[in-house]
Amino acid sequence: SIGNYAFFGTSITEVNIPDSVTELGEGAFYEASELKTITFPAGITEIPARFLRFTGLTSVTIPATVTSVGLVAFCGSLDLEEIFFEGDAPEIGEGAFDYCNDNLTVYYPVDNETWTDAVVEEYKTNSGAENWVAYSEPMSQSDLETALSRGAYTLAEKVILTSDMTITNDIKYIGVNDHEVDLFEGQYVVPNGIA
Repeated sequence: SIGNYAFFGTSITEVNIPDSVTELGEGAFYEASELKTITFPAGITEIPARFLRFTGLTSVTIPATVTSVGLVAFCGSLDLEEIFFEGDAPEIGEGAFDYCNDNLTVYYPVDNETWTDAVVEEYKTNSGAENWVAYSEPMSQSDLETALSRGAYTLAEKVILTSDMTITNDIKYIGVNDHEVDLFEGQYVVPNGIA
């Protein structure tokens, strides 16, 4: 286990918590302002209160096994721009994401039935994060090209695309965009000859 406030105020920059750790202490990395990356152990179920408060994290992935995120767990992490939840909607303590980056976006799995509209609205009200977006797993270049060539890519706004995607000359048709989202404006190179 990692004890309560074990790394309080330290200059640690990266943490990879081994799978042998099964319990995380309250405020363990509180005010570790230089901390930029953290990897949680497989099987962890709780991110305790104040665990990563006032850190330098920019992005964090919450494992599918987590069922609880504590009170003000990430509060004051001003650089935190994205959080990815991999599993079911957990209990989220009040102010868990308060006073983070103004552009903070929290992503949750689109096909997971525990992430209801009511749950997301409650999180928006109580967690301190306003931007919540459903996502599916990022598609590889090859998978995306196959889907586009078949006209089968219809849930565009729910898929996070890789930033280096290029639509090749082999693709001659892209399915209808019925979501009023211009996916390609300024983002991707679209070859001539696409119908």
